[in-house]
Amino acid sequence: MTLTLSGNYAGAIFQTSPDGVDGTLITLASGGSGAGLLSAGTTTPDSYRWAAPGGGRMGNAANWVDSSVGTVTAAVAPGVNDSVSIAGWRRRSDVADGQGNAASLTLSGNIGIAAGWRTGAVTTATPPRQ
Repeated sequence: MTLTLSGNYAGAIFQTSPDGVDGTLITLASGGSGAGLLSAGTTTPDSYRWAAPGGGRMGNAANWVDSSVGTVTAAVAPGVNDSVSIAGWRRRSDVADGQGNAASLTLSGNIGIAAGWRTGAVTTATPPRQ
């Protein structure tokens, strides 16, 4: 499923959580700064996975794993060429804050996303059992 939004959501946080059946609830929450600079990312279309289960800045490369090259920590944060996957925990909510940039964004689990994310498409997914 792809979610297309219209309007200005600067400074907003979107909270995702499992709906208890087979879908995802998306709620517009309050808070979050959305501060930070957008990463240029990689020059090739790489796949990134969020690796900061306690939350953190999206522009910080230490919070990401570049699955395309198999590194423990990404050399740079994702950018316009990259696909991004952020999987939150079922039992608690993590907030990814700051500016984010990607070709596509997949969200699953309990996640708060601060405004400032630029992406071509957003997909919600049911997280694996934890």
